[in-house]
Amino acid sequence: MLIRSLSCLCMLICCLCAPTFAQTTLPLGQQVVSFDDHGAWQLLDAEGRNIASGATLFYAKGWRTTGQSQQTITKTGENTWSGEMVDRNSKIKSTFTQTVEATEDQISITVKVEPQGKIPVEDIPMIVMRLPQELHDGHKLSIGKTYTLPADNKWGYGDYIKLWLTNNAIKLSNGVSMSVWKRGKGQYARYEVRVRMDGPKRDKDKTISQPYELTLTLRKVTEEAAAAAKSDTNQPVAFVGQVDVIDSGKKKAQTPKRDAQAEYLTNYQRVLDEPTAARFNHTVTHDWIKQGLAARTQSQSAEKQVDHVEAYLQCLSVAYDLDARQRHMLLFKQLIGPLDTASFDIAFEQVTNQLKSGELEGLLDRCLLTLKLAENLEKQTLSSYQTSYYPGSIVNQHSWVKALYLNGYKKHRDGLNAGEPYPWDIAWDTGLSLSLGGQPADYNVDRTWTTNTWHHKTNNTDVFFSVLTPVTLIEKVNDLTLDQLSSPVTHLLMPDKNASMIIGKTDAMPMPKLSDNWFALRTGKGVLLCFTGKQPATLQNTNKQIQLTWKEQTYLAMLVFPSSIGTDDLIQQANFWQDIVIALPTQAMEIASNNQVEYRYQYRTQQDDWQTTPNHVSPVPHLAVLANDSNFQTHPLGGNDVFTFMNGKQTSWPTDKIKKQPMYRGLNDDAKHLIKDGRAAHWISLGANSVRLCIYHQDKDQQGYDLFDGALKQCHKAGLKVLVDPHDFVYKTTRKGLPTNTDAPQKFAAMWEKLATISKQYPGTVIGYDLYNELRLKTHEWDKWAPIAELAIASIRKVDTATPIYAGCTDMSNATGYHATKLLSDPNVIYSFHHYAMHSFTHQNIFRHKPKEAFVFYPGWTPLIDWGAKQTYGDAELLWWDRWSMAASVYPALKFAARHNVNMHCGEFAPVGWSKPRAAEASMLWTIDAMDLFEQRNIVWHLWNKGFGLTIDQVKDKVTDVWQTRNQPYQLPTQ
Repeated sequence: MLIRSLSCLCMLICCLCAPTFAQTTLPLGQQVVSFDDHGAWQLLDAEGRNIASGATLFYAKGWRTTGQSQQTITKTGENTWSGEMVDRNSKIKSTFTQTVEATEDQISITVKVEPQGKIPVEDIPMIVMRLPQELHDGHKLSIGKTYTLPADNKWGYGDYIKLWLTNNAIKLSNGVSMSVWKRGKGQYARYEVRVRMDGPKRDKDKTISQPYELTLTLRKVTEEAAAAAKSDTNQPVAFVGQVDVIDSGKKKAQTPKRDAQAEYLTNYQRVLDEPTAARFNHTVTHDWIKQGLAARTQSQSAEKQVDHVEAYLQCLSVAYDLDARQRHMLLFKQLIGPLDTASFDIAFEQVTNQLKSGELEGLLDRCLLTLKLAENLEKQTLSSYQTSYYPGSIVNQHSWVKALYLNGYKKHRDGLNAGEPYPWDIAWDTGLSLSLGGQPADYNVDRTWTTNTWHHKTNNTDVFFSVLTPVTLIEKVNDLTLDQLSSPVTHLLMPDKNASMIIGKTDAMPMPKLSDNWFALRTGKGVLLCFTGKQPATLQNTNKQIQLTWKEQTYLAMLVFPSSIGTDDLIQQANFWQDIVIALPTQAMEIASNNQVEYRYQYRTQQDDWQTTPNHVSPVPHLAVLANDSNFQTHPLGGNDVFTFMNGKQTSWPTDKIKKQPMYRGLNDDAKHLIKDGRAAHWISLGANSVRLCIYHQDKDQQGYDLFDGALKQCHKAGLKVLVDPHDFVYKTTRKGLPTNTDAPQKFAAMWEKLATISKQYPGTVIGYDLYNELRLKTHEWDKWAPIAELAIASIRKVDTATPIYAGCTDMSNATGYHATKLLSDPNVIYSFHHYAMHSFTHQNIFRHKPKEAFVFYPGWTPLIDWGAKQTYGDAELLWWDRWSMAASVYPALKFAARHNVNMHCGEFAPVGWSKPRAAEASMLWTIDAMDLFEQRNIVWHLWNKGFGLTIDQVKDKVTDVWQTRNQPYQLPTQ
């Protein structure tokens, strides 16, 4: 594969020739960035030390490189360099350009390499940073993952580099593959950080002819961060602790002690600094954090402050859930019918008031009692209306999924996170990105199951992002700046011109009079189609910034199209959208019953100066479109994207053709302990109707078969259904991996034939055969597994022709594996995945650090786990995670099911038991949302229970309640 070949290439790379840095020098706080005649750069600290140097290299087949400083590249402007680079392998020339933009706080270096012919896919440009070993040894380096140097042949993926030696942050324009290599000896010893440039897809002939482009932004180091880096080799400012030096005759690296209390408080502060709904005010909690951090600087205990903050976050997670429920109660009353929420509203107001005051005594009990009121209202709406006020609580396999990237916004680089645009950072998959200004602290946000509404606290602007349409709506604007454009605006298109008007950098100019409610701004990375209610007064185009003003307050609605769109097609898009944006659907509720689904929509109604007549349309969920549930209307958006809708404010269609399956709800258990403890009858008494029976590795295979036989016998007697899972049996998934050796597939198939033969002795007990647990294959490697799966299925079918096969996906059974999964030949296959997103929550403290890491809560702002550094928080960004983002994380599996009309299964899901001390209620909420997701989508599910799941009492109560109320009798779910 390409990445593997790149790894081999990188291992034998020649070192960069040392350039002379003299020509251009730019200040960066107390640091300096210098550039040589060819544009190669060097970062110097206040003491003049070389912290890092960088240049662009062309990697050629045969492990040869062509460096930026050895090419015909010269300085062509104040901060620009251009010329040619020649690939030493193919001899193909590439045009090279490098531009530098500097402000007081950051320096951005944009490199573009444009091949003048077809370059072999093995030959690839990279930006290489060299770090002197003598300075960086003993310090950390973050390249998507965090490593402590020395390190060699280590890889990561992301859009962020951190040099922990100096706390320098380097932001990349997009997520890329990166690696670090140990090179050279003596005074030439260095680490090379190789950053793969953002390249296009390969052509069919395995060549690349499109340009590569990447921007590195070096950010100024604050005085506080610089002081922290200087005083401590490995920890950011709030993690600083005492250092022990062990001298046993030879020099050893210093090992810092973790200041756990300061670490907890700092991480919790990060979580509380992120935007939330306006009703939540964390002022008291921030005071506790400040007090605690101040105590730590004086070597005093902050245990009291840590306890207060964790208790607050424990309650806040429940309050976030209650806030989402109240928001949907209001939508229910507006779109469905009356609902008496007075008692809940009063109780919830008491919760929020107590949170604001920091009165923690009795607060958790009050939160849980209010949650009980909300759950009773859910039962009431189900009884009165055959639907729920809380979306995701009724069976509707093709309901809306809040994955905003489906409407053209850029997907998060982490596969399990759909991501979301923010007003200060909006990016589309065309490559265009911009900011509406402000910082996270400037906003509040209200979230529903379809839409995020961001409110600017100062200027009262509201920004709407919704999965219902690809429109970004901005309301209550008098002046608006489209800042930090990833590509400058070059043309202005207006409805009365039918042609582009070239606009360069200019002071504010009067905006030409519009004959209709739209205009368009063309950039190199996309065309921004804008709709407005008033004639703009002025337009100013500066460097990657557009400023608009109006004489009266109005709105601006935006859509982005690929830069390749022609003028005629753009005008057609404008004509289609111009009467929809003034009656834009932003909220929805659903009713699903009697094999029919109905949607009712709420609209943001606008007025404009052109008397445009509003057109109310009802958007159709993406999954319903994939499943072809009905004859919907469509409008092309360019490429493969379409907007699918029906006319009117509400719409419905039949769902009787959707494939449904009996709902088995149970848990995982292993054969040995099930027999030993007699657990089959116990699980039945708790309400479970099935078990995913795990067979673990034994010294002799026959021991495993005997255990399986004994467990089946017990389950058969108790009436507990069994899904057969040779979890770690014969082929140990955690060590030996896929059975691909010469005779291994046949042995794997023989194992399944024997398991099926044993299963036939207990008729009616086995509900399926789960072929393999958590395939350790990359997403795109399905074809490595499919032939082995087919062989195993054929062996099972020799013995059992009727029982369903359960087949997992690649990528360790994460739902992302369904990006590349294909149908197997057997028509009676149920497709399976495992669900632990986000891992930082469900797997918190699994790295067993002593002292433990800070707790993670749900719903709320959650860090991305860093598997490489074995950290839950670390430097990871925070992402909002709730009921709707959870559903979005499994969208690839839902998409596969809808497209092929197949049934799905979740073989494992649960939060870890280590969440119990503070995040038990959060674990309960996560489990409720996961079970609701599976119930809504008719997905059979089995809870993971080895140190997870039922070990948490609050989780156990909710799971067993679902088992006992829904598992009897066995029947298809009703709609």
